[in-house]
Amino acid sequence: MTSFLAVPFELNAGGKVKYGEARQVSSEFGARCLAAAMVATSPGALVLSKTDSTPPEVDIVACYGIGADEPALPEAA
Repeated sequence: MTSFLAVPFELNAGGKVKYGEARQVSSEFGARCLAAAMVATSPGALVLSKTDSTPPEVDIVACYGIGADEPALPEAA
């Protein structure tokens, strides 16, 4: 089964990504809507899909706000 997450993020003073609390959503559409709304209070947000396989597979589905047009985000500190 696949679940979806919306995760807000911001950049710290050193330019590294700082991720906020992930929120699980039951559908990709819902996760996209939530991530788009998160951009109102944070510079950016990701939509992730996660499978229940062992190990879980996590993929970036969409990016909103800062970094939306970037191919990859910097590593977390």
